[in-house]
Amino acid sequence: MKKNKNKKFIFILVIVLLLTISTASYAKLGNFDYSVLPEQSHDLYYYDDTGSLSTETKEHIYRLSAELDAKSGIQIVVAVVSDLKGMDIDYYTARLYEKWEIGSKARDEGALIVVKPKFSQSDKGFYKIEPGYGLEDVLTASRTNDIMANNAVEQFKVDDYNKGVLYAYNSVIKYVSDARGIELTGSEDLETGEEGESILGIIITLILIIIIYNAITRGGTGGRRRRRTYYPGGSYRRRSSYGGFGSFGGGFGGSSGRSSGGFGGGRSGGGGRSGGGGSSGSW
Repeated sequence: MKKNKNKKFIFILVIVLLLTISTASYAKLGNFDYSVLPEQSHDLYYYDDTGSLSTETKEHIYRLSAELDAKSGIQIVVAVVSDLKGMDIDYYTARLYEKWEIGSKARDEGALIVVKPKFSQSDKGFYKIEPGYGLEDVLTASRTNDIMANNAVEQFKVDDYNKGVLYAYNSVIKYVSDARGIELTGSEDLETGEEGESILGIIITLILIIIIYNAITRGGTGGRRRRRTYYPGGSYRRRSSYGGFGSFGGGFGGSSGRSSGGFGGGRSGGGGRSGGGGSSGSW
């Protein structure tokens, strides 16, 4: 009997510990000084202390993010920052996501796109797309990596941060709205910078087909031939298509009720929980 009581006690203790760890992982880090991170801008959906974003791009981000937020409670936020405060890009973005409490508290459906520009030849630029727990099924590591590698980074390399951020933002919000079955005004005309990549993909694919066909036909003309493996020059990443992923079941709720019109202020959704997914990189 005593042995069974001990087992029961150990089982309860383990459950309590697991619940404590789980709760702690969702909370803000008690020993982290969040004051070193920038405060949310009045307009919530974008922050830029580098002067990289044009007024048109800011208005575009605000309009679409506010409409998505009003219709679903999902918040997509962009931050272009001049300093990572000595942190690596992943840690910085996760802490900023927590401080700004992005996404609804109930579902944590939000995403934060952070870009730290390269300010000199000896400097490095960094980016990170951080999805909340509720959007990890949409903004997967491979998909977010494709978004940045295929669209945005090429613009960053020529110091066009405005266009690079715009491409990345448009791709993210289009994936999210399509996946959740939310129609946004003008979303069918979003410029993502992927059209050029798709043409290049067709050309490379045709070249590969010709090379493989020639290798096969030459290999069947008699005599023993050494097989060759052909590698195309350079590297190419195929982009994911924007196909829908089915509508999100159930009512959305939790909307901030923010108007999708105008160019004014916003507020956080009360979320801020992310699992470190998405992708990051540098150039």
